[in-house]
Amino acid sequence: MSGESPAQAAVVYRSRRYADAMQVGGGILLVLCLLGVFLLPDPMGMLLARLLPAALLLLIMGIWKKRGAVATLHHDYMELQAAPAAALKRVLYSEVLRVTTKGAVLQLFYRPHTAAIDAKPLRGLVRLSEMLPEDREAFLRDLRSRLPEGVYEQS
Repeated sequence: MSGESPAQAAVVYRSRRYADAMQVGGGILLVLCLLGVFLLPDPMGMLLARLLPAALLLLIMGIWKKRGAVATLHHDYMELQAAPAAALKRVLYSEVLRVTTKGAVLQLFYRPHTAAIDAKPLRGLVRLSEMLPEDREAFLRDLRSRLPEGVYEQS
């Protein structure tokens, strides 16, 4: 357990936009590839078989978008993960120096407490365009309420 009380439970945000379309498209492409390999003559079937990695990639990305967390807001820290293979970044709210939105990307600049005071700030990204509109608004509202005063810059 994380030691958080129910009132301070973590809030998970996912990049669910287009997840269903990716899963359906990947499934259809996978079926077409398999049918092509077994039912079509050799040159045509092998051409369709080359689309198998694309079908699997679409399926995997659709599943990750639906189930994987892009951002998780805890009571005193947040976790960011931009992609399935990207490292999970844990950032204390007190480490955040500046937050900006540039287009559809939220940039979070932070310096860990263990870093030197003159160290270059690290950057975390959250792609807001991949969230559903209602999730995006809730995420921005929750993030603003948890950050120190004056850190969030509206652009």
